[in-house]
Amino acid sequence: MNGGLIPLEWKQTVENKNKETRVPGMESTLYLGKKASNLDGWSFSTRSIFFCSGLTKSSAGKMKVYLTVCFMLSTFILIEAVGHFHDELFRDSDDQEIVYRVTRGAHSKKKDGECRYKKGPWSECDSSNMQKKTLTLKKGDSSCEQTKVISRKCKKACKYDKGDWSECDVSSNTRARTDSLKPESDSSCDPTRTISKKCKKVCRYSKQAAWSDCDPATGQKTKVLVLKKFRSEVAPQQCEANKKITKPCHKGSGHKGKGRQDYDEDE
Repeated sequence: MNGGLIPLEWKQTVENKNKETRVPGMESTLYLGKKASNLDGWSFSTRSIFFCSGLTKSSAGKMKVYLTVCFMLSTFILIEAVGHFHDELFRDSDDQEIVYRVTRGAHSKKKDGECRYKKGPWSECDSSNMQKKTLTLKKGDSSCEQTKVISRKCKKACKYDKGDWSECDVSSNTRARTDSLKPESDSSCDPTRTISKKCKKVCRYSKQAAWSDCDPATGQKTKVLVLKKFRSEVAPQQCEANKKITKPCHKGSGHKGKGRQDYDEDE
């Protein structure tokens, strides 16, 4: 690349009168001014912007090539800019240390390095339910901060003894239990907590009844199940005393028994 930007086969002609540079294949003329005609000393990013700014009047065929080159240049510039971010958390080396990786720019003479910090103890939780820890520099170069402060939200150690579930409430179809706080828990925890959930409607029926004859009109046969028992959380009135079920008369119809139902059949 000539000057790190324009290929050698692209001949430049610089006229002394108006200091203009012409690039073959471009109808537009790029006026550089008195000092800008010499690209030496320009940064790569500046030269890339200059190159891409002269593509407005290029032919359609060459425009595609130029735009591809400009896209690649823009990607490189973006990567170069991101490279300047530093102090990225790298890893916890052990229980006593935290290591930060220092990432420097693409044109920096210094190599990427590490800042090794010694962990301090966590502070008490403040009024905003946050606690802090101070890190002290143990090993690293001059780019490392001497101390760093990290913070986190406090986790309450709330442990409860589970209570007994109540009977199912027919109106809401839910039941609840009240749990009590264990003595070793944090004093700021609620002394009790209430948990509720929906009742499972499981009605158990006897299947001693025989199937009826096939109904020619519907191609179905029926069986009447008699309620045998129900789970303790289900109110008796939620289960039907008798339940009528049907199934296709012929085999191979895809019927696979009771399927997903809210009842079970017992012998």
